[in-house]
Amino acid sequence: MKNWMSLLLGFVSGCVLFLTALYFNPMGKAHTVSPLAVVDAQRFEFNYSLNPTHSLLFTNNGNSRVRPFPVKVQELWEPTIGDTEALVTVLHDSENKAVGVGVKFSSLSDESRVLGGKMLVNSVWHLYAKNAGSAFIEQTENQWPYLMGVIIPAKLNSLIKFGDAGEWEGVWFGNMTVGPNALGTAKVTGGTGILSGVSAEAVEFVYAAKFSDASGPIAETAKLTVAVIPTQESD
Repeated sequence: MKNWMSLLLGFVSGCVLFLTALYFNPMGKAHTVSPLAVVDAQRFEFNYSLNPTHSLLFTNNGNSRVRPFPVKVQELWEPTIGDTEALVTVLHDSENKAVGVGVKFSSLSDESRVLGGKMLVNSVWHLYAKNAGSAFIEQTENQWPYLMGVIIPAKLNSLIKFGDAGEWEGVWFGNMTVGPNALGTAKVTGGTGILSGVSAEAVEFVYAAKFSDASGPIAETAKLTVAVIPTQESD
């Protein structure tokens, strides 16, 4: 009996140590500085809300914490796209004026590594803005810091309340973009307007203030920054 108790105690202690190391993994810390901050470039900044009820359309497989919006929108339940989210949202400038529309598709990456602090998501943007033109943005995001800093605390609050919807409130912000470019930026392919045929990169920051374990983002915004990198030919 003592051997079984010792084995059980060792197993529980090991799990606690593993989860503690996982939670405080330094590899999972949020990056708060943009790799484009030191780049001399023309910038276009687009803000949008992460609350799905503030978007034009949001959908997924229907089984996620964040429910599709509006209510009767088609869900992505087919096996080939079951792990995909689709968002259509109005983009705003720094003065909160509507300047365009963005369409974003996101899917969980097979290259995610829990022990490495990597919850990777492959996403693409179809961007249409009156002051910039149109562009296609290919992006790799690491959502692990956001998971540890926002989602897990909301879940823990829910467990403390014995099943009631838990919420997280605070201040969290970080750069989600980690690739596919070498500097950890997203790849931008210009379509029309100012962005047509230019060399550009992008990063996406998330600013979180309130999150619900039951329904997802409540008071959260994101900023998508597109930087047009000067080239010798364009000069």
